[in-house]
Amino acid sequence: MLHVVHHPAYVSPATDGQRVVFQFDDYGVVALNFAGELIWEKQMPPTGNTYSYGASPVLDDGQVYLNRDGGAHSSLLCLDAATGKERWKAEGASLELCYATPLLARNAAGEDELILGVPNEIWSIRPATGKLRWHLEAPLPGNVSPSPTAGDNIVLVQGGYPATTLVAAPLGGRGSLPRDSIRWQTGTASYVPSGLISEGLFYCVTDKGQALCLDAASGKPVYQERLDIRGADARSKPVYASLVMADGHLYATTRRSGVFVYPAGKAFSKPAVMKLGGDEDF
Repeated sequence: MLHVVHHPAYVSPATDGQRVVFQFDDYGVVALNFAGELIWEKQMPPTGNTYSYGASPVLDDGQVYLNRDGGAHSSLLCLDAATGKERWKAEGASLELCYATPLLARNAAGEDELILGVPNEIWSIRPATGKLRWHLEAPLPGNVSPSPTAGDNIVLVQGGYPATTLVAAPLGGRGSLPRDSIRWQTGTASYVPSGLISEGLFYCVTDKGQALCLDAASGKPVYQERLDIRGADARSKPVYASLVMADGHLYATTRRSGVFVYPAGKAFSKPAVMKLGGDEDF
């Protein structure tokens, strides 16, 4: 049985310009071409987790990376993007409470790292092998739902339950990093939606409808404003979708009150609101 606000098709698809890859909790992974024709499929057992999935596929350089998250069959997978054949699989008990899409980031040395936050740790995985590159103890208790984001050779990871934390850690490490490798941390963080970094600023709209902007290098707050979500829609968690940036503007899709649009930058402007209509729950 799935959670009341979840269903098997919650996961966003991903494309590399040649194919579109979908992940479903109750079926597995499917790749289609742009004519909608099946290229390959890989059936997998459902996790059995009440919350189902939150993690989307990541496509890069002919590979598909998947956090098959939450439940008895939790694992990180790498599949061949052309055939769906498994290249590597990494299992870990901590993945059972991790619902985040992995982040593929490039460090200052030009090396790719697959980053994921799990309860109480941050992991950097080698994309070619699935082996651990580095790990760091971090104050991320409980569920980790938002995806990491990176810029200027640091990665920001947020999440945790019942208390949320936002942690900044360096890219490019090796082995077990000391706790003082954490550049900064703050309790101003999101439980569900992911954030993004642009021009040295970290942006996020939390599940509670708070629009955040922090200096990514230092964690110093630039602004924290509540979106004007009115009525019953403002209660509990009015935002689940992650923030999107396009053409210098930030797009925050609320669950039932439309899309709030406002310009990126250090000054917060009153958002325009695009109503989507109907009884949809995003």
